[in-house]
Amino acid sequence: GAVGPEPQTLSPSLSPSQSRDAELLPVLRACDLLVYCGHGAGEALADRRHFAELRRCASALLIGCSSGALKREGSFEPDALVLRYLIAGSVGVTTCLWDVTDKDIDGFTLRMLEEMQGAPFPSSSEPNPNPKPTPQPKSMPAAAAAAREGCKLKHLTGAAPVVYGVPATWTHASP
Repeated sequence: GAVGPEPQTLSPSLSPSQSRDAELLPVLRACDLLVYCGHGAGEALADRRHFAELRRCASALLIGCSSGALKREGSFEPDALVLRYLIAGSVGVTTCLWDVTDKDIDGFTLRMLEEMQGAPFPSSSEPNPNPKPTPQPKSMPAAAAAAREGCKLKHLTGAAPVVYGVPATWTHASP
């Protein structure tokens, strides 16, 4: 799989106002990585029952308050949308176990994506006269660990994100 500037590897943007499963399920089948930033785990975009239809499912960063917290519903086993991603075949899912602050978790997310792709995002449209050597891409758990270091509230916001799945590493697609 690939994460990078190639358009086919990035997921299109979706909003909760769009039809739920009709928009999200094709993205989960076609893309390697879905990045969701918003409230919760993005339950407004997909009905968890429809994940059973997937035979392939993108890895995901579900960056929202309590997006990975398991919830008990009556006498049934605890459940969360993150488990649906894994059952549908997602290699890895990063979620937050509790509520987080916007600015700190946004910085965490950007740093994690940079660590996963092994290159910083450009901060402006101006070319960098002194580019740093590109580090190797990191696995999702290693990228999350590195991104925690940039959080101001390391033991609150920095400790909230957890990675479910296996430590896969993304590589850039060849042209």
